[in-house]
Amino acid sequence: AAADGFPVSALACVGGGARSALWNQIKADVLDRPVTLPGAASGAAMGDAIVAAAGAGLYPSIEAAVAGMVTTGPSYQPDPARARVYDDFYRIYRDLYPALRASFRDLAEVRA
Repeated sequence: AAADGFPVSALACVGGGARSALWNQIKADVLDRPVTLPGAASGAAMGDAIVAAAGAGLYPSIEAAVAGMVTTGPSYQPDPARARVYDDFYRIYRDLYPALRASFRDLAEVRA
């Protein structure tokens, strides 16, 4: 998103993967951004309810409906040291990938 001109300062995670504290911390560290969970069970149904509430005139806008209906739960902050390590690994991966692309394809075919 940032490469397309949409800076991302934080993430909100929902669904099954959001139930794992370890996975949420890894996401925060890899992306070097805070990860916040909803205060209550949320997801597509909450999004539908927000749009419906705004459409029914209960809120003047979707932004107002979000502010009035969504609560936040735990938040995971990135660990700067781990974020640097992940950045180093990703840089190495980017450097190696062009040379290994055909090998990755071969590995995928062997597993199929």
